[in-house]
Amino acid sequence: MLVKVIGLDTNKEYIRGTRDYCLRILNEEYPSQPLESTKGHVTYPEPLIIKKLGVK
Repeated sequence: MLVKVIGLDTNKEYIRGTRDYCLRILNEEYPSQPLESTKGHVTYPEPLIIKKLGVK
């Protein structure tokens, strides 16, 4: 299934492809931060939405 990842605030398209590919690339670009403030989670520049492509 193909998806695209867009920013909730800016509507910017970050990446498109298979879900696994998109998540892998995003995790490479925005690695987990071992800081207390992020609790070890991945920090993206804005909230992201995954939308399916080709769904009517």
